[in-house]
Amino acid sequence: MDNKSIAGILYETADLLEVDGQDSFRIRSYRNAAEAIEALPQQVTDLIEDPK
Repeated sequence: MDNKSIAGILYETADLLEVDGQDSFRIRSYRNAAEAIEALPQQVTDLIEDPK
């Protein structure tokens, strides 16, 4: 799974929370996380596999 896919899931989750009328801070947190993952220079899966 690449960063774009992960970010897409987070954006979709934020949208669903917004439609459900959930807390705006939680919604913004999901969107911020999606933006941060999109901006990463390397793939999240590579970071997870690195033993450091």
